[in-house]
Amino acid sequence: MTGPLPDIEIYLQRAAPRDIVSWLKKHFEIMETVSQGDSHTLTLAYEGKSLECVIVEKAAKGGYVSVWFKKNETPWSSDEECASEAFTVLGVESRCSVGGWKPGADDDSGGWDRFTDEGRAVVNWLT
Repeated sequence: MTGPLPDIEIYLQRAAPRDIVSWLKKHFEIMETVSQGDSHTLTLAYEGKSLECVIVEKAAKGGYVSVWFKKNETPWSSDEECASEAFTVLGVESRCSVGGWKPGADDDSGGWDRFTDEGRAVVNWLT
């Protein structure tokens, strides 16, 4: 696939929403935040464009937090770029679907990129 993906979604292990928001402030202006339980919807501005980012705590087994940019008006062209930066900045294990999600594909059909202190590795979700 050429060009940026239509949306970006990454998973961060045991990341605090406040730390995620601090990281996002480096790239985006946060216009509004609406929280309901473990879900936080942020309206962001980037380069004059508006987009939503949804942060869901406890989104996956193992303490993973989902960070989903509903449309890719972001500085990253892929989930991998976003997850790599999140790991570098936040220092927590980051995961994303290898090659981005495609309609009709199983969630783990292509594996997951995992970013840790040991580097990048392709794993299945249970690893």
